[in-house]
Amino acid sequence: MWKQFRRCYAQRELNEHLEHVEAPDCDWALHPGGMAILKGVKNVLKLSDDHIRASLEIYKSRGNSSSPTVLIVLDRLRQLSGRRDKVVAAAFGPGLCVEMMTMKLCSKALNTSVDDKAARL
Repeated sequence: MWKQFRRCYAQRELNEHLEHVEAPDCDWALHPGGMAILKGVKNVLKLSDDHIRASLEIYKSRGNSSSPTVLIVLDRLRQLSGRRDKVVAAAFGPGLCVEMMTMKLCSKALNTSVDDKAARL
C-alpha cells in the first residue's frame, strides 16, 4: 500500500507548480483512519509529527469518522499557527483508495492580492 501512496504523491511532478515541492515543505491534512495510517504516511514520506499535527490532534480528540474527517482536519489546520504555505489533503476510502489534493493557503494569497491592490492605488 505504501508504494502506491508514494507513487500517487510522486505524480505531483505532472503539475509544473509543484515540481520542486517536497513532502516536508507541506502541512499534511490526513484522514485519521487510524494510527497505522498516520504513522505509515509519516514514515514513507519522512515527515515529523509537526507536519501531521492537525491529523494527530483530530484522531486523538474525535477518532476516525470516515474519510470526510479530512475536512475536519483541514478546519483545525486552518486555526493553527506556524502553518506552511502548501497543504496536502489525503483521504483514504474502502479498499485503500487514496484521494489527494495539494492546496495553497488562502490567507497568504489574499494578503498578496490586497497588497497588490494597495500598491496600485
